[in-house]
Amino acid sequence: MSKNTTKKGLALGAGIALVASAFVAAPASADTTGPVTLVPTAGTTFNSILQSGISLNTEIDSQLTGGVEANLAYIISNPAAKSLTVATVGSGASGANEVQIEESATAFADGTTIVLDTAAATDTSTSKFIYVTGATTNASDFAANKLTITTAETAVNVTLTVQAFLDADGDGFKDTFEQTSDVETIVLYAASNVSATTSIDYLARDNAFPRVSVVYNNNINPWMVQAKTSVKLFNNGSLVDLSNARISDGADDNTTDSMSVGLSATTVAADLTNATEASRKTGITKNVLTAGAANNGASNRFFYVADDSPIADQGDTAHFSAGVYTAQAYYAATSTVAVGAASRAVDLSNGSNADVDTLDATVTSTASLGFTAGSNALAVKTGTTSFVANVQAEDNNVTLKKSNIKVRATVTAVTLDSGAVSVSGSSASLVEDGVTVAYGFTNSSGVASFTITNTGATDTDVVTAAFEVLKADGTWAASETITATWADAALESWESVGGNYVSGASVSVTFSAEDQFGAPISTDGTSALSVVATAYVGGIAKATTYSKTVSVVDGEATFTFDNFAAAGGSAQLQATLNAGTSAATLGDSGSSTITVNVYNTNATSSVTVADSFETAISYTDFATGKVSALTTAPIASETVFATITGNVLNVNGVGQPGVAVTLSADGVLFKDASVYAEDTITTYANEYGAISVDVYSHAVNTAGATVSITADGVTTSTLLKTKLPTSLADENLAFSWNLPAEIVKNTTYAVVATLTDKWGNPVKASDAQGNADATDYAVAFQGTGSIEINGVGTTVYKDFNSKGEVTVFVRSIKDIAGPGAVSATLGTAWIYPTTLVGGTSAAGSIGSSNTVDDPDTVWDETLWASTLSAERDVKDVASVVAGDTKVNAGSFKGYVAVYAK
Repeated sequence: MSKNTTKKGLALGAGIALVASAFVAAPASADTTGPVTLVPTAGTTFNSILQSGISLNTEIDSQLTGGVEANLAYIISNPAAKSLTVATVGSGASGANEVQIEESATAFADGTTIVLDTAAATDTSTSKFIYVTGATTNASDFAANKLTITTAETAVNVTLTVQAFLDADGDGFKDTFEQTSDVETIVLYAASNVSATTSIDYLARDNAFPRVSVVYNNNINPWMVQAKTSVKLFNNGSLVDLSNARISDGADDNTTDSMSVGLSATTVAADLTNATEASRKTGITKNVLTAGAANNGASNRFFYVADDSPIADQGDTAHFSAGVYTAQAYYAATSTVAVGAASRAVDLSNGSNADVDTLDATVTSTASLGFTAGSNALAVKTGTTSFVANVQAEDNNVTLKKSNIKVRATVTAVTLDSGAVSVSGSSASLVEDGVTVAYGFTNSSGVASFTITNTGATDTDVVTAAFEVLKADGTWAASETITATWADAALESWESVGGNYVSGASVSVTFSAEDQFGAPISTDGTSALSVVATAYVGGIAKATTYSKTVSVVDGEATFTFDNFAAAGGSAQLQATLNAGTSAATLGDSGSSTITVNVYNTNATSSVTVADSFETAISYTDFATGKVSALTTAPIASETVFATITGNVLNVNGVGQPGVAVTLSADGVLFKDASVYAEDTITTYANEYGAISVDVYSHAVNTAGATVSITADGVTTSTLLKTKLPTSLADENLAFSWNLPAEIVKNTTYAVVATLTDKWGNPVKASDAQGNADATDYAVAFQGTGSIEINGVGTTVYKDFNSKGEVTVFVRSIKDIAGPGAVSATLGTAWIYPTTLVGGTSAAGSIGSSNTVDDPDTVWDETLWASTLSAERDVKDVASVVAGDTKVNAGSFKGYVAVYAK
């Protein structure tokens, strides 16, 4: 076999292998391991777009070139036989530029550029290699070697392969032992076959440094397509006319409708909001096309004036007007070919409320969350993965109950051991030092909620949530920041349940241990908790009288014993909390030892209490259980309650300390210290025999509900008299009527409209002047079309009676059938009784409707409407009803109750 034949066979074999490699599914990665490398001149991937082509670099290990005559060569395989242009630039002093291709193609050399053209005649005399440098012994000669490949193709993807090798013997062929790079597959995509994800990273009304990132699919090398990629900005769908220079001379300088993109070889810090231009090398991701950033990561400023009128030099102040912005990536020099879909919208509209100026941020404390108002510090128990932050809109520090106010939460992971953090309203999650932003809107109470989740929830994790509100001028007002710190549960405090005074022939004392969140705790770290209780008589320990050790289970330890105090006298029970074998250390610096006074009292003779107690009802939902110092009370308004006080006495009229006293009443909520209980509660008389319990109610009862009080078998009672509060607003009202489902002409129907509060208490509403009319009324009825009210076609004004009811008579106009309508509209200036002796108060804010349901109440606020209305087609005769027709729930004898709330 001749050498030429061998070379030809090797070349053909190499071509077949290269063709096969073009169909490998996974994209190639840069060969950087040597000794002969093949890498893109910038970036890391080998794919590009047809009109951009691709540039490659090769380096050779100096140990391979030292003292050896060597030529760097490239083998190019072009399976699709598309027209390619290959240009080489070398740093060597000599050498020929040659090309190797498939046998079906022909090479034409013109010095530094080789054009592959399958339409030309075959010329087998032309070499099939590209040499970019001549003989050399210096590896640095290869450092600047660059091979660029472009094509005249514009519509069809072109796939090719490239391999670099060191032609050590200079024979023009790749020999067996000559060093080579990996074979790299390159795809030059048609622009119509690629897509890109465009994202607005930062855009603000008060900032002239927008950021838009573009990421191509198909592993396209962004450095290759940078020059032909641009981004356009749209406001409410209209192209934004930008300026890339400061507007300073009364003219809109350097106007452009698109932003060029920049690339940074490194990732720059993510602070997008720093005010100084010097630190604007921010928010740039390595190898990502970024509009608004130069290649070194520095900011490019862009200005936008909505009306395009000249303005004076405004420095870095606001240049972007109100509107909803989107960005779109384009490819090609003319910026006419859109790549992928437009970005998600960024809403820079003005705020909907002219009054709001700040937010008040809170978190409801629970057994695993401890929120401290003022400092806005939130303690979160390790393992608790989420919490809800509520923000209340305010106007000059006054609660603003308005809906649809836009707010946002910027959540930052300051310290994160594991997992990730996310916030409702955003699909993004963040890791340590990451930032994500979520948006929301206030409900009818002016409150918006954000759920912040930390999947790791590890001890010492720290996450901040900064809240801002959108004002009417389009600016965001920074309000408050909550700092959440995760911590393991630790022993914080312990106490004697029911106080430090007990009595009775058989005594039971319970001690409770809590962590810093107010939750029961039975171990402090790895040490189990236990309590040692010992009798003390006359101040001296009497272990033989009583001594016992009890383990703490579910945060409690209970001791039951016969009263060891002398008759009519007292003694003590001293209890010490231990963690393991040592006295426990409390987080609140309290003592690990508690002394309980044990009284051996005379028999209880009486319980004295006032005849009655009075309070307005509460509109806060009841909740029961123990409340610690770090948790929020179930009843938000601590002013709407009555305090029942009394004394437990012996036959001599002396107070009975430590006696258990039970109070009971149906449908009320009792509070003793930090414990809330519905219907019944047990408290303990203090050292003077006195008791004090707060009580809440939802039901109006001016005559008084009976509260039973029992102590040591002695029973008495008092009355709890309740009334409506001094203000009623629509969120606590219900308005309904029983308008019939069918109206027959010349028939009169008694229609009853009812006004109650949300608990069903009737509201006796009447006009303040005592003569209901168009100026002042409780409710106004109106019939139209074929229907009239109380025999007239004009508006009828009425008041509600003591049952919260008003009756009107609905009928057709005489002998008239056909369409008609009825409405009942609640007034806004009526009065109602608020005291037990006839006093009145004006109604509060009565809105026409509520659009948002408050999730913190059992009541659905969206059911409210201040106007009831219905259309009826008055019939000549009544409809025939089948005998077996069932009456649906909520209807009776053809009357349908339509409830507004």
